[in-house]
Amino acid sequence: MVTVSVVVPYSERFTPPEMLEEAKQTVAAQTVDTDLIVVDDADTGPADARNAGVERADTRYVAFLDADDLWKPDKLERQLDRMADTDTGFCLEGEPMSLDEFVYGVMVNELTSFTSSMLVDTERVSATFESGLNRDEDRLYALEAATQAGVCFCPDVFVRRRHDRSMMASGIAPDEYVAACTEFASLADERVPAAHPYLNIYYVQAFTTVGVALRREGSTTAPSRTSAERSVSPRIRTRCGTCCGRSGIAPSRSGEDSDRSRPTRARRGHSRRWCDRHRVSTRRVHRRLGPAAADPPRRRSDGPSARARTGPRTPGAAVTGDDPAPVRPVGGSVIPRQLNFARAGGLLLALEILGVVIGFGSTVYFATALGATALGVFFLFEAALGTLGTFGDFGLNGAVEKRISEGREPGAVLGAGLFLKGVLLLGLVAVVVPFRATINEYVGAVVVAPLLAALVLSQLAVLSVHVMRAELRADETAILQFLRLATYVAVSVALVQTGMGPLALVYGIIAGYVVMLAGGVRRISTVPARPSMRHVRTLVDYAKFNGIWGLGGHAYNTLDILVIGLFLTSADVAAYELAWRVTLMTGIVGGVVANTVFAQMSVWDAAGERDRIAPTVRDGLLASLVLVVPSFVGVALLSEEILGLVFGPEFVIAAAAFVVLMGEKLVAAVNNVFDATVRAVDRPDIGAYATVASLALNIVLNLVLVPEYGLVGAGFATGLSMAINTVVLGGFLRRLVPIEFPVREVGWCVVAAGVMGATVVAAGTVLPSTLPGLVGIILLGGAVYGGVVFAVPSLRGKFVAAARQFGG
Repeated sequence: MVTVSVVVPYSERFTPPEMLEEAKQTVAAQTVDTDLIVVDDADTGPADARNAGVERADTRYVAFLDADDLWKPDKLERQLDRMADTDTGFCLEGEPMSLDEFVYGVMVNELTSFTSSMLVDTERVSATFESGLNRDEDRLYALEAATQAGVCFCPDVFVRRRHDRSMMASGIAPDEYVAACTEFASLADERVPAAHPYLNIYYVQAFTTVGVALRREGSTTAPSRTSAERSVSPRIRTRCGTCCGRSGIAPSRSGEDSDRSRPTRARRGHSRRWCDRHRVSTRRVHRRLGPAAADPPRRRSDGPSARARTGPRTPGAAVTGDDPAPVRPVGGSVIPRQLNFARAGGLLLALEILGVVIGFGSTVYFATALGATALGVFFLFEAALGTLGTFGDFGLNGAVEKRISEGREPGAVLGAGLFLKGVLLLGLVAVVVPFRATINEYVGAVVVAPLLAALVLSQLAVLSVHVMRAELRADETAILQFLRLATYVAVSVALVQTGMGPLALVYGIIAGYVVMLAGGVRRISTVPARPSMRHVRTLVDYAKFNGIWGLGGHAYNTLDILVIGLFLTSADVAAYELAWRVTLMTGIVGGVVANTVFAQMSVWDAAGERDRIAPTVRDGLLASLVLVVPSFVGVALLSEEILGLVFGPEFVIAAAAFVVLMGEKLVAAVNNVFDATVRAVDRPDIGAYATVASLALNIVLNLVLVPEYGLVGAGFATGLSMAINTVVLGGFLRRLVPIEFPVREVGWCVVAAGVMGATVVAAGTVLPSTLPGLVGIILLGGAVYGGVVFAVPSLRGKFVAAARQFGG
């Protein structure tokens, strides 16, 4: 049986003793076991009293009750059931709503009085009540708890009582009210990123309320008052008066139990519609005036949260707004809130293209120097490394990137990620070592020791890249990826010259990941901090779906190679993998788009601004397809020439599979954008559903088609599974984001590719079938395609706009 600790702050100054006894009786009448903790707040205040009560509690669940409120007998039982049903760690009274609706309601004063309805799972909530706030410490606590553990709602669980001595009946001077509002807003902005979009509305309401109060009192200033004067002054009401016309002075004290703090959904929807329009207008003001003019003032702070402070705040400390320096979280990072897509994407693309040139040139050299069989051994090593890496990560890297990008306790999130990563890697080492002979035999060389070294280094290096992406520094990650590739090529070429064979490339991979890890550790600004079980749990909750997602991605990348290695020869492995890698080069734009926009879309989603995601998805689809469409036409016409003239005659066996794989990249270009968007809106479960469907199909088709149809069967299995995955992702995504496919623009790309194809065919009858001739045909076709595309005004406008953003 669950026992709930009930914390009741009490001061006889504000609540008569008989009311406390009645409140205690409602606790005793609960249908679950309770442990009552009454804390005297006469000297400390309710925030410190509630914190002290939580410290004294020895149960997992803690509830709060004000001494002048009453509970319904089944209040705690219903809330516990609701929390279990919704897998949340925080429960309040009210109608069901989303987290964004709740944050909005709190910030615009639609939701104000709920302390006596709070039920908290202390294993998932680490927030404390802010003792430095003169008011609204319960609202700040609710915002933090809801964003940390998720929030659910139960209707009609407590009764509020008003009386002459209650703190709610006390007045507050306008100057104190403004200071308290500024303090609350600054803390909410600092600790709860989802509250950021509503700050302007909050400030408008606060100052409008003060202005109306002063006008009704016949004053144009906000003089300080004595406590005696405040006791008879009218109380400022903090309703959403700006948009709904209800601002002003609250009615005089009465005994009625007003339900204005529990708005109906219709009223909340009316206020929300106006405030959405107001939010757009304030955003325009922000762009016009710049951050310094439009942002509300920030306070001085010693840290980002009550848990992270180096010392307690002095109660009643003055609010200062003259410090423009941003607060740097302890053990965390300062994440910019806006990313220049064109600049970040342009830098990524430039380095990716340079990397493709180097990688392609090195692959040609290795194919010539080692031959198909030896190169096939290395490709099987890479497939084994990828397989182990999938289980060594199982969605963890993506979970760390997602949670850090949300801006909540990034240091502790990274610490939890490193802990989980260590557990997974140790488990894999324990599994691999006993089967080292089997693995060596399958790959065709003694590779287990370097395989495990590469596994650990690659997992830590890639994790550092995901952290940088979460910090909205995607452009810098391209530098690390390029350094890794350059190191791999340089070391591998040097070792090939010594006659090490395929092991030269293995040690080149290890050297590349060493450089990448060193650079990542040096560049990331998030400092690992000691995590709690809550941080571990939030990563596991995301990764359990993301891991299935990643397993599907691994199957897409390597399952065909693993099956080819079982049924065919190492030469077949090498030929198919080279064809696959050439097609991957055409998808670099889609990969750049996905890596660039994910963190920014995640920030928008956390801030409740999904309306900004849809246009980004549309532009991302066009950018992903603009290079793949002509590449498909070119490969369909020149597949044998590319493999035979560039790599050698022994690789032409994959020519037909080359065309099939290039067709698959048309679907993959769309999938890249859908995948990034689904992860950004925090729906890894959708990716898991899509992965289950495509993964099962991929396994079955490869096992059936590869023995029968060889390399073409492998390509067809991969392409069809990718198509199923994309259809499932798109179907679910349309329910969350209004996706509009750029039909007209992509249509023009198809037309341009058709013109290019005709030019390639004509040029092939004139130019010789040599490597220089092939290069000339490809360059001519690319020039024709680019010329036709830039002749279309809509496409030309998008490219010019992107170029300007890159330069700006």
